[in-house]
Amino acid sequence: MSASEFAVAEALLIKEHHRECETILSRMPLSRFNAHRSADGLIRCPHRVEHAYNSASSAILLVPCHPLTTLIIQYTHLSQFHSGTHATIATLRYSYLTPAIRSTASKVLRLCVICKKINGLPYRYPDMPSLPPERVRRSRPFQNIGLDYLGPLRYKDTTTTSSKKWISLNDGHS
Repeated sequence: MSASEFAVAEALLIKEHHRECETILSRMPLSRFNAHRSADGLIRCPHRVEHAYNSASSAILLVPCHPLTTLIIQYTHLSQFHSGTHATIATLRYSYLTPAIRSTASKVLRLCVICKKINGLPYRYPDMPSLPPERVRRSRPFQNIGLDYLGPLRYKDTTTTSSKKWISLNDGHS
């Protein structure tokens, strides 16, 4: 797909987006954004750089929480190599204007599986159980003891003869 084909497809998708969301757009205070329908049929909002090249001079208005807006945010997030919310929003604002973009982008980026794998916690440890009663009750010394026994363990002495050892671990809980 060439760049011109991509631009035509993008414009067609956004025109369809504007047609689907006419009722939502009619309820939005578009005067706040100085929104107008451009010659290519898209609803655009001017930036401070009005005298720049046409695509940079005005941003395309997108409705938040729409599937196309979600896809554009995902595409921008992927093209920015899974950068965070701030970098994704900054890149989006070059071409698009969306009310409540921060909350919409945060929701979309929270669902990114690759970011979850990279930024997620390795393991959620279970809650610690309560101590057994013999560990917390008052008792006489060595009234409760723990005993652990293991072996035989094979080892070599300095004389290269193989020997066996056993370990007994005694623990007084009091």
